[in-house]
Amino acid sequence: RPAMPHTVTSEHMLPRSHMRALVTPEGISPVILVPASSPLLHYSGRFVGHGSARRFDWPGFVILFRSSTTSASILLNETRTNRYAVLLSGPDNLTRYRRHREILTSAGRKTAWGHYGSYELFSGLSAEPRGVMVLKLTEACGARPPCDWCPSFGAAIFGGLIFDEGSDLSEAALPWREGRRLAFYGDSITVGWGVRGGGGDRAC
Repeated sequence: RPAMPHTVTSEHMLPRSHMRALVTPEGISPVILVPASSPLLHYSGRFVGHGSARRFDWPGFVILFRSSTTSASILLNETRTNRYAVLLSGPDNLTRYRRHREILTSAGRKTAWGHYGSYELFSGLSAEPRGVMVLKLTEACGARPPCDWCPSFGAAIFGGLIFDEGSDLSEAALPWREGRRLAFYGDSITVGWGVRGGGGDRAC
C-alpha cells in the first residue's frame, strides 16, 4: 500500500500511534520522538515487545523506516556493548541501501531520555526522502559468566527515534520483493553471527 507521510508541527496534529508530541528534554532543542510502537516502523528479525519498546539480542535484527529528516538518533537501553550498521537509501533509489556508518553502544548510559542512551544515526544531510536501515551486527550472550566468544555483547531495548522538529515519517520501501519470501530456520549463525570476524577472531 502507498506510504502515508506525516509532517508534525504541533501535538494536536500528531497521530499518537505514529509520532509523539514535540518534547524538549533539559538542555536540548525541541525534537520529535517516534516511539518504537509506531506502525510506520518496519522490523525484521527476532524481537519481543517490551511495553511500547522492542527488545532484541540476535544479530541480523533490522529497524527500517523512511524520512526526509536531516538528522536522526536512536534510543537504546543496552545491557552491554553492541555494534550496529546504519545504511541509507535514496532519493534516487529507495530500495538500494548503502552503508553510512557504524555505531558502538555501551551499557548504563543515562541521558535526558532516562535509561536510554541516544546514538546519532546521521546528521547534516539534505532534506530529501531516504530509507534508513539500522542493522544489529553483534551477538548477545546471556551466560553467567560470559562465554569466551562474545564476552561483551548483550541484549538491547529499542525505545524510539529522535527527529528534527517538523520532520516526517513514512513506511520504507522494503529492500526485498513483496510476494517472494524464503524462510531460514536456524540459530545465530544462520542470521550472520561471525561474518565480520577475521582469522582466529573468536570475539566477533
